[in-house]
Amino acid sequence: MIYNFNIKMLYLFLILLLLIFTSPGKFTSDFLVITHS
Repeated sequence: MIYNFNIKMLYLFLILLLLIFTSPGKFTSDFLVITHS
């Protein structure tokens, strides 16, 4: 249970890193919109 949860969190973290490195400008703007909405 805990192991599966950690794998899912790691997977989401890797996706976030991919988004940051592929389109940093778009990701930053979307992140600011989400956090300040």
